[in-house]
Amino acid sequence: MHADVSEIVLGEDARVCGDTFIFEPAAAERHLGRLFVAIETEERASAGSELIEKVVNALQREYYRDPTRRMLPGLESALHQANLVLHEATEQGQREWMRSWHAAVGVLSKTTLHVSTAGEGKILLARQSRLTSIASGLSHSPITDPLRTFSQVASGVVSTRDVLFFGTAALTDIFHASDLTRLVIDYSSNTIALRLKQLYEDQRAVTPVAVVVVALLPEHIATSSREQLATPARAPLDRNTRLAPRQPLLIYRSLLQRLVMLSGRLLSHGWQQARQVLWPALKAGSRRGGAALYQVSRSAKPLVRAGRGKINWQHLRRFFSRLPRSSKWFALLVLILAGALLISLALLRQKRIADESFQQTSERLHEARTKKEAAETALIYNNRDQARGLLAEAGVLAESIEQSGLYQEEVATLASEITAAQDRLDKVTRADTASLKTVGDFSSVFGGATLTHLFYLEDSLYTFNPADNTLAKMPVNGGAAEVVSHATQGVGFFTGGAAHEADKSLVLTTDAPGAALYDAKTRVVQKQEMELPAPNSSVSSVATFGNRVYVFDQTTKNIYGYTKTLRGYSGGEVWLTAQDFPRETITDLGVDGYIYTLHSDGSVRKLLKGEPVEFTLEQLAEGLSPESRLYISEELQHLYFFDPPRKRVVIFDTVGNLSRQIYLHETVEPRDIAITPDETTLYVLDGSRVLALSLAL
Repeated sequence: MHADVSEIVLGEDARVCGDTFIFEPAAAERHLGRLFVAIETEERASAGSELIEKVVNALQREYYRDPTRRMLPGLESALHQANLVLHEATEQGQREWMRSWHAAVGVLSKTTLHVSTAGEGKILLARQSRLTSIASGLSHSPITDPLRTFSQVASGVVSTRDVLFFGTAALTDIFHASDLTRLVIDYSSNTIALRLKQLYEDQRAVTPVAVVVVALLPEHIATSSREQLATPARAPLDRNTRLAPRQPLLIYRSLLQRLVMLSGRLLSHGWQQARQVLWPALKAGSRRGGAALYQVSRSAKPLVRAGRGKINWQHLRRFFSRLPRSSKWFALLVLILAGALLISLALLRQKRIADESFQQTSERLHEARTKKEAAETALIYNNRDQARGLLAEAGVLAESIEQSGLYQEEVATLASEITAAQDRLDKVTRADTASLKTVGDFSSVFGGATLTHLFYLEDSLYTFNPADNTLAKMPVNGGAAEVVSHATQGVGFFTGGAAHEADKSLVLTTDAPGAALYDAKTRVVQKQEMELPAPNSSVSSVATFGNRVYVFDQTTKNIYGYTKTLRGYSGGEVWLTAQDFPRETITDLGVDGYIYTLHSDGSVRKLLKGEPVEFTLEQLAEGLSPESRLYISEELQHLYFFDPPRKRVVIFDTVGNLSRQIYLHETVEPRDIAITPDETTLYVLDGSRVLALSLAL
């Protein structure tokens, strides 16, 4: 079987633009088959033509983008992409196309056919002597939601000698079904197209129409000469010959059509007779009835005046008592029926309100699903801003549906799907209890002490008790925790610190103020001489790099760099030199060669030799809270931010691109984190317990 294809565009109207498109697959895409499009819309200063070009290009690119896909998923994805293009045009204020957009789209490979329409696009199948619309109910017009322009797909199987018509809205108005059926008998697509053009001219039609004709011919006919299938060429005409007008095609009408025409004429004749005979008789009868009622009212007028203002119940009782039994039963039945009618009307009103509520909720649910699917499609093309907006709209719709109390199971499923899409958009990983492995518990050495810091050093985890400076160590392989130092003499109480992997030591800040150094090899804590910039200095953050230590002093609102000596740290060089740098909002710092500062508004800045360099973090849906902490060192290749209020760890590369967000389980109460130098494991301090989470993707 061979698919013979032709296309025609008829009619000239400057207000309408329409066209047809036939796309052939490449060798690797052969199983996807051909793509056919017939499309039209209003032309407004070339806006219609440009929109058609964008939509058709999106259809072609997306359908043939992945040759490994099957036909139906490819077409559905292509239609989604076309809807996104139309939605974007609407967001930019271009909405005129919605009332005049008519399109027919189909893909054909061997005998498999998938089709879809928008607006009043037409797809007809001529088989033997019958013509069938195979796109009925696939779309509606005018279009109200751009994301549902192409909303449904119909699928089926075609056979030899079938003929397909992909056309715009006027296809069935201009060409009658009987004419199309007569034209397709054993003709090639070129011949059918020529005869459609001739019939269009014979009818003197002016309405624009675009049609793609697909004739499925047997192989023995397809391999023969195409000239034999076409209409025989006419001999050149003598210029002196008197030309006669071409005879128009005869239009035959079926028996059903003739019966319909006869019924219409009979109805027209009946209406004329009713208007000329019946209506005058009704007017004369009503005139006589009105005169009789007038006489009765005049005779009853004195009785009404005599009984005005009071009700004579005796007369009423006598009146009802004189009524026959059948009349009494009839009156009772009337009262019962009247009561039933009133109750039915009330129930019907309630049902109508409930039905309207169900319908509106169903439409909102469908719209939310459509926006969610459009967001997932936008993510395929990395349109993150568009996907974020669509998911936000879908979330608002889901919340309104949930408040209505209807479709609770469906909206719960939709909400979980929106959350999953949002997680994918924001690169979120949710750590459940199964992925969090318990390493050990410091309660065996600290009891119920409140622990605030966790350090990774030489395959071990360290923490201290802020109440008595006791340092404890826990092997990461699951060994028991042990105390490694009780020294507090002349040191002050520990307030924070940083691990120095190269020196196998911990640099600990104290409230003296000052610093102390813990040597992991000797297990000795020694006070370090450090000349701070002010007598009442308060060191809130510390970071190490090479043989240098950097601290942020809350009192002077500046960063100072110190060099390691035998007795402590010397120098105290002022590091921030930029005058307009927002040093008052610094909450933490880290060093990997550059100095990074975390600020209370969740922003991060990057410094080189005391001056800021260009650096911007990728925007988060939920920004960093003021309680967040920053982790970066010369061993780490990423920036880590621990956000305790939101129980998450946010990871960026050193350029500022978001790599990952890890949300800890709701049962975890994190106090601090530590990262291994190879960045394969994240350790979380949960109270006195330590949990491990693999960072391997």
